[in-house]
Amino acid sequence: MSGMRMLATCLLLWGLVSTVCRAKAVQDGPVSINLGTRVNTLPDAWLGVGEEMWHFIEAAAADDLQNPRLVGAIAALARHRPFFLRVGGITADWVTYDVSDACEQQQHHGLSLASMGRLRDFSLDPASLSGSWPDAPENLTQCMYRQLLNFSVAANVELMFDLNELTGRDCHVDNTTHCEGDWNTTNLETFLRYLKDEDLILPNFHGFELGNELTRSDHINMTVNIADNRRLRQLIETVWTDNATRPKTFGPSTDICDDTSAQFMDALTGTVSGFTFHSYPNLDDSTAPATLLNPAWLRTGIMLNDSHANSGECIVQWNAGPRQEGLQVYLTETNSAYTNSEVLTTFVNGHWGHTAFFALVTIDGGGRTDYFIALLFQELVGHGVLNTTTSSDGVLAYAYCARGSADVVLSLLNPGNYSANFTLEGYAGDFDLYLFESSTSDVLSNQTKINGQLMSMDEMGNPTMPQPVSTHSLVLPPSTYAFAVTRQWQSSECQASG
Repeated sequence: MSGMRMLATCLLLWGLVSTVCRAKAVQDGPVSINLGTRVNTLPDAWLGVGEEMWHFIEAAAADDLQNPRLVGAIAALARHRPFFLRVGGITADWVTYDVSDACEQQQHHGLSLASMGRLRDFSLDPASLSGSWPDAPENLTQCMYRQLLNFSVAANVELMFDLNELTGRDCHVDNTTHCEGDWNTTNLETFLRYLKDEDLILPNFHGFELGNELTRSDHINMTVNIADNRRLRQLIETVWTDNATRPKTFGPSTDICDDTSAQFMDALTGTVSGFTFHSYPNLDDSTAPATLLNPAWLRTGIMLNDSHANSGECIVQWNAGPRQEGLQVYLTETNSAYTNSEVLTTFVNGHWGHTAFFALVTIDGGGRTDYFIALLFQELVGHGVLNTTTSSDGVLAYAYCARGSADVVLSLLNPGNYSANFTLEGYAGDFDLYLFESSTSDVLSNQTKINGQLMSMDEMGNPTMPQPVSTHSLVLPPSTYAFAVTRQWQSSECQASG
């Protein structure tokens, strides 16, 4: 890399890189950060977590949604600004809604339901489920749904709930990726009428999403998907005769952005409240650590150049007109890889999380790195997003207006194997620094330290609240990231409202 001289050598092994070789380096000079104008404004609620439908059903069956550690940990993320919880995923299209009076807590398929942190052992490829998808319905009882509502209120989150779009359709015809037949909405309408009659659309309910990733393999084509979303809207208008109380709807929960995405937006702007999509660069474990330490990939590969989902195209199409017409856009699933990857809970994935600002939360006695990234972002950041440039391509820097003041919050990443010294042009004061480091020398560690303090949470889910270090110089060691907040700077771009 330019701008430094290597004083040591390291050995790069092909395959899984479990430990970063931290070669010493001398920089030729500091990395300067230049702030420009305010280029965007964040809404109050824009960050959240997703829960797979089958995972939620198992948790509810075991009363895990009443776990105070889980409630407390999520509530901490919503302390200063709203936080989303989206319940959905592939098994949202398996669900049969049971609104009978039976509320027995049962073992689910004979599995042990003691832990929220476990993944069921099955392939997520629908074509490989050989008879199970989506013909083995998961019963979602009214007691389970009430548990979810109670959890959402206790944790102070806005809830988005994914509905079944495949009831009545045969997805096991000759083309195993295709689904044929008409959508049978009888069970869904029963569920909607139950929610209306029981007054279960609570103030924190954000809306219904329909289906999950049904267009990539043409399970149902976009023309049918558009018709289904119109049908859902009609059902809601029939059940909720008062327009002021009708829940919002969102779709199509797609994992591929192409010309059909524009087709959906153009057809349904004004009918649905938002367009939902997914973005997974889909790194594998053999290449993920090195890629997650590649500043070029962190800068461009996360979303706008996401080759797997082509998700940047959705943003382009949305900006071409639907945005101006009031359609919102929601990224309802994302991470650096799918959920079966070993790298997702590790410190190195925080380079992705710190850049994308999406939280992966695993509650098993401690929060993962991305949890504390999200926690500090909610604590520190206001609404303004500032244009930011740096004098080096080997690091990344982003800037936001601080919450409740005209100061600036810098988000800094140094994925390289040399220390980086940052300076902020036009500012000569001190910073409050929150430096994220792996708990060990291994970037695949599952724990993180902030300013040397190991992050954890107690039995009630209360997280360790990171304490800032006052510093005049911003030096980030190799493979670290940080938040740095100015002190009483009164940035002109942030004075109107943070």
